[in-house]
Amino acid sequence: MLSFSVNVKSDKIVLYLQERLDSACTFDIEVDGTLALQNVCTEGKAEYFAGYALKQIILPCSLEKYVHEIVFTNIRGSAPKITIAGIGAKDIKINLTGKGSMTTTFFLENFEERIGQYKPDLLIITLGANDRIYDAPAVLRKHLSELFAKVFEVSPECKILFLIPPASHHPDFPIKDFPGYTSLDTIEVYDRVTQEICDEEGKGQIETLSIRKLFEGLKVEDW
Repeated sequence: MLSFSVNVKSDKIVLYLQERLDSACTFDIEVDGTLALQNVCTEGKAEYFAGYALKQIILPCSLEKYVHEIVFTNIRGSAPKITIAGIGAKDIKINLTGKGSMTTTFFLENFEERIGQYKPDLLIITLGANDRIYDAPAVLRKHLSELFAKVFEVSPECKILFLIPPASHHPDFPIKDFPGYTSLDTIEVYDRVTQEICDEEGKGQIETLSIRKLFEGLKVEDW
């Protein structure tokens, strides 16, 4: 049994559970002592977000209460694990459509499938790590400009959080014979191009966050 409290003034509680390829399980959910759902399964499908997609669960609750007790009970599965990725009160559809080991070109060529069909209000995306290996900075600039234009064409009010990717190695231990090795000097050029195009094309709608800079000053053992 797993229990926790949720503070929400709403007639529903929205849970976002992470599906799993390993340690998936099935369970029932009670809200404030009343059975709300049975046989919730967290087993993922390998072809969709590598098996770790989000499962959205909507639980009815009373508007008369602010604090609600959620209980996962009757948990079945070998070595079961449950990951709660988010909790809220709004029914917001989240689509995980990324694909690893790709360059920006992939998302241009597959725009409708990966982004366009959803007409997003908010797009959180990280691109550029593989472009550093396969494309010149000018090509990355061109492709990002084209991608942003496509996003704003299908969803003019969309807000974008662009996560500038981390380095391909830790500077304490650069593996120079690794095929994806990119020097920090080269990374700086690509990061600067990315920041510039986000500022130029953003129209106040694109925010950036450098993942690499979040880890500056940390030693490898602290990662």
